[in-house]
Amino acid sequence: TTCDLSTGSNGTYFSVLFGSIPKNFNITGGTFNIYVPDGSNAYMNSSVPFYNLNVQGVNTSSDLRVVQYTRPSTSAPPTLGPQPLVVLNDLTLQSNAVLNTTIPNPDVNVSVGGDFTVSSTAIYTPGDNTTGFNGTRTQLFDIQGAVSGNLNNLAIIDSSNLTLNNANVAVPVIVRSEFRLNPGSTFNDNGRILEVRGNLVNSGTHFRPV
Repeated sequence: TTCDLSTGSNGTYFSVLFGSIPKNFNITGGTFNIYVPDGSNAYMNSSVPFYNLNVQGVNTSSDLRVVQYTRPSTSAPPTLGPQPLVVLNDLTLQSNAVLNTTIPNPDVNVSVGGDFTVSSTAIYTPGDNTTGFNGTRTQLFDIQGAVSGNLNNLAIIDSSNLTLNNANVAVPVIVRSEFRLNPGSTFNDNGRILEVRGNLVNSGTHFRPV
């Protein structure tokens, strides 16, 4: 695992910086909390998945960004390019939290194995990424706050059973590019409106309550 937060290094201001190969970690539980300070963005980059990840902010003018770590010297850990954000269970954007995945090029994908909650004062900024759900149980995508710029790609894969929820049943959740429902997966729209402005690939099950 690599972690460099030394003063003056490119790791300064990283809240999380983990670089490891799969054989060196085994994630079975736990919760990681990241607090974005007032007046400064926070940075993270991890090749290691999280089990539960909570993000909390002071105000929405500062955000949590997934960015590249660049090795500042030969004695420092090696450079780590922007990694997909992988959460094995629940991802929660709490009060005033902003998750911004648009800084690298291309934008960073987000994969969630449990529930993804955007609280009422939180903001998710996905840019041109793919937001994916790949759990083995019933999952909830609960959007009480804002999705800045709308979702780009939304994918429900494996045996995920995803229920959509938002604060206003009359306001659509918008997917700008592709909505993909893979074989074995289920999408429960929960009476909400999912507006797909690009391609719709449905090889799974779409359930709409009566």
